[in-house]
Amino acid sequence: MSQPFCYLELHTQKFQSAKQFYGKLFSWELKEQQFGPLPYISVAPGEGPIGGMVSSWYDKTNEQWVPYVLVDDVTKFAAKAKELGATIVSEKTEVPQTGFFILMRDPSGAPFALWERIANK
Repeated sequence: MSQPFCYLELHTQKFQSAKQFYGKLFSWELKEQQFGPLPYISVAPGEGPIGGMVSSWYDKTNEQWVPYVLVDDVTKFAAKAKELGATIVSEKTEVPQTGFFILMRDPSGAPFALWERIANK
């Protein structure tokens, strides 16, 4: 199984200005919702990977896009990533009825996330 990038997420403290900027620049369809305690914006660009925008909860100093990589087992790939020098930023988290993610940093410090779909999704 290849592990393609499947999702892009902007982590930012400037949530509303990012929403306005990208919505106007690219005419993306943006839908506000709640993701647990955080406001979340789903991005439907029309083509390419879907994505989202969230108020950064783990790193309040960096505005950054975080790529998600589709894997068949986030726990297995997180263990392998740790063996190769990555660090876990957030443990396995469920997105109800959708899947699981683990947010990590590679050995250089760059953020990325592992994404596992729930079967039949």
